Amino acid sequence: MSRERARRIALAPAQENIEKIKKVVEEGNYYGAQQMYKSIGARYISSDRYSEALDFLQSGACIQLENGQVTCGAELAVLFVETLVKGKFPYDDDTLDRIKKIYKKFPRISVPQHLDLADDDDMQQLSEALAAAKTRAEGCSSFLKAAIKWSIEFGAHRNGPPEIHDMLADYIYSESPESDMAKVSYHFVRGKNPKKFASALVNFMGKCYPGEDDLAVARAVLICMLLDWPLVPYRLSFRLLLCKAQKSARHGARRKPAPFSENGVGLCYDGGKEGKRAKACLLQTPEFAQFFSKTGLRLVQIKGDRWVTGCGGGRVATGAKRHGTGRGFMHHQGGARQLGGYLALGNLRDANVLMDEMKKQVQVREVDFPRSELMQLVNYLLKTLERDALPLFNMLRQRYKSSIDREPIFNELLDEVAEKFYGVQRRNAMPGMFGDIFKMISGE
Repeated sequence: MSRERARRIALAPAQENIEKIKKVVEEGNYYGAQQMYKSIGARYISSDRYSEALDFLQSGACIQLENGQVTCGAELAVLFVETLVKGKFPYDDDTLDRIKKIYKKFPRISVPQHLDLADDDDMQQLSEALAAAKTRAEGCSSFLKAAIKWSIEFGAHRNGPPEIHDMLADYIYSESPESDMAKVSYHFVRGKNPKKFASALVNFMGKCYPGEDDLAVARAVLICMLLDWPLVPYRLSFRLLLCKAQKSARHGARRKPAPFSENGVGLCYDGGKEGKRAKACLLQTPEFAQFFSKTGLRLVQIKGDRWVTGCGGGRVATGAKRHGTGRGFMHHQGGARQLGGYLALGNLRDANVLMDEMKKQVQVREVDFPRSELMQLVNYLLKTLERDALPLFNMLRQRYKSSIDREPIFNELLDEVAEKFYGVQRRNAMPGMFGDIFKMISGE
């Protein structure tokens, strides 16, 4: 009987309940307010009023965080994401903005410095500050990890939105009492802010134990070589546009291969007459013009045995194709290898950007950049991977074996580099092995 009565009771609009509970918070009754947020939020959800539930939970999370109630705020933030899942809300810019607003409410408090470790009061103060910092980092991490998981399921880039990865990496690094660069790198390499990533690494160099700095740099650069930098957060719309390009480019010939193929960072097109003709038509299509303008990507031409233009407008790769011609090149082994090389070079560019940015920042901050055999190896690798030089790559691995063996995971990463850049198949490789390796490194 009570359940039926509860269903008959009208649930007030979200804004009315927001104002009501805000007063409870202002009175200092944070626990009571939290129970009200959770119970009323659950009622909105059970009534399928998901939009109101989102407004209500977002407000609750922000209000609790503004009042320093990190545990309560983080709990409501996670409930906000769970509501996105239950309501099957697609990933879009508006929802990303809402996630950012909650994230910005998580407090940033510096741990007290220059304390007297022999003083009991100072030690107590430090202990409490470290515990609070850990709570903040864990609460924010739980919220943003849930947001990444939701976004992947509902339309974002396959690695999750780079903006959320950047937020998570930055908060973990700045607020966590433990400097876990593997975990920080896990998210920065999936973000799109190499300057901030470089800044975090340079800061780490100044406070880590001897011998840890070059390991952190090498790990970060190797991972950049392997992970796709999320240049295209519009993957679904890109595929739809690609289908339209292929359809329009066929000119009614059903069996004739379309001169366009997806490479993950742009459209590849045949450099012949048919491809150029289709390109001209394509660039006049408003949808494509808007897409390429929005993403900064370009068409990639393949002509004869060379890639001619790429995302940066210059030559990105060369090399003979062993099978087939430019037309319909995705159906041939040689074309597929060229495509793999292009994607790999995109990763190499990101690794070079990160390395260059670190070198700039160490000069400005007057921090010593690591000088070790491991750093020599990284610099040589960046140059070697620009060309078809598998023998040189293998020679470097042998020459710097002792440095590589300092961290066992480096051998696994280099095996992945060999496969990605040179097509060397790993023995007994399991599908998804790299993802498992990286999660093991980061503890994710």
